[in-house]
Amino acid sequence: MKRVISIDLGGTNLKAALVDQEANILRRLTVPTNKMGRTALIEQLAGVMKKLGQDVEIEAVGIGTPGFVNREAGRVLLATNLSEWTGTDVEDELHRIISLPIVVENDANVAALGEAWVGAGRNLDSFFMITLGTGVGGAIFARSTGIWNGASYRGGEVGHAILYPGGKPCACGQQGCVEQYLSGRSIEATFEQLAGKRLRCPEIFAAAAVGHEQATPIVNRFCSDLAVLLTSLNNIFDPAGFIIGGGLVHLRQFWWAKVQQAFQTQCMHGEAVALLPATTGNSAGLLGAAYLALGLKREHLDESNS
Repeated sequence: MKRVISIDLGGTNLKAALVDQEANILRRLTVPTNKMGRTALIEQLAGVMKKLGQDVEIEAVGIGTPGFVNREAGRVLLATNLSEWTGTDVEDELHRIISLPIVVENDANVAALGEAWVGAGRNLDSFFMITLGTGVGGAIFARSTGIWNGASYRGGEVGHAILYPGGKPCACGQQGCVEQYLSGRSIEATFEQLAGKRLRCPEIFAAAAVGHEQATPIVNRFCSDLAVLLTSLNNIFDPAGFIIGGGLVHLRQFWWAKVQQAFQTQCMHGEAVALLPATTGNSAGLLGAAYLALGLKREHLDESNS
């Protein structure tokens, strides 16, 4: 039985797992990464790999990381939400400590591969995945070609599509990016600006459900903006479906029905497009990174999983 180590690196936590070729998570670790520099992150990654690999034969390591990633080089080109990581040759740095084969990919892309392998996308020929969490990520998957990385490894970066021209400034240097309106961080910041106090997203969505004066319009706008984004993406890419993951999907009881209704109403053939929540939950990135590490036809999923 082949076993690999998979890592899902975030701005707050590093999640890691030992995964077998049947997508079973055998061991799991979560450690904080707050305000860690590049060297410390590399050392932490290596330490986690060693701990998970104790007394077990490991085939390879797969890493999902924020930012634009050149998978062939194992290098992070730009990470707007993890700035100290920009320019890091992750594969080379780790190979100075660990001798295992390593593959590095964008976190939203590995989440999409996890969903395509054993999640909501396993029966879809193509889909656009959107991750709504601290930031907003995206990935474009087709069963015939795998992940579309784009000419400069920015394919699917929906968080930096322009939703409101001339709108809020974004860390990427643009204005009005999707991430400034649909991310958990942006929702919390908007609420704090309007209400004068800070609440977390679960509290904001719950407050909106009972008509809170400031929370309700924020959540309504979130639903409207997400439906507009889905409509635009659908008419550009024409996927068989959309899969929505990330932390905010766990709050979907407060917003999913509204978004689905708005999307089907305003999109010219929205009723024919599958709109699905991710089913692998917080394990999507770990499973996708494991899939890459296992090297199952490289980017292409085995047809037996469809």
